[in-house]
Amino acid sequence: FDWSTAWTTIKIGGPTAIQMTLISIGMAFVTGIVNHFGASAAAAFGIGGRVDQVAFMLAMTFSMAIATLSGQNIGAGRLHRVRAVFAWGCLLSGGITALCSILVVLFSRPLVWQFTSDGVVAEMGTVYLRTVGPCYLLIAIMFVGNGVINGSGHTLVTTIISMVTQWIVRVPLAIWLS
Repeated sequence: FDWSTAWTTIKIGGPTAIQMTLISIGMAFVTGIVNHFGASAAAAFGIGGRVDQVAFMLAMTFSMAIATLSGQNIGAGRLHRVRAVFAWGCLLSGGITALCSILVVLFSRPLVWQFTSDGVVAEMGTVYLRTVGPCYLLIAIMFVGNGVINGSGHTLVTTIISMVTQWIVRVPLAIWLS
């Protein structure tokens, strides 16, 4: 057993574990807020969330690749390459996610109808996807930035950013807008 490696793993992995936990708890809060609007709204939000997950998964996989490439280049002392990794990450992740955004906005109604036959739920889900779909590109860029930061080993920074966006922006905004 190597205590140094274990400590490094905890130092880097711990904040990420906390980050994911706080995001999940935040989503539970937002879901609770949506549930107050009734079963149709909750169903539409659930459907929208499933479609969102596809776009987020694309962005998250690029984030992991960018973290790896950034970490390798930082470790090799080739910091100039990290800028290129970030730029290419934004271009590739942003391009794919932008395409996903366009498809979700254009085909939101047929996408929602794949999950429900209830007209009210389908209409609410369609409005949700048309509202949230254009934001996928911003989320992709955020994931790219997080990948570079995480690749540098500073996972506490992305945890703090996530806590602020989730608990100081998203949850209070959901409460206020509801």
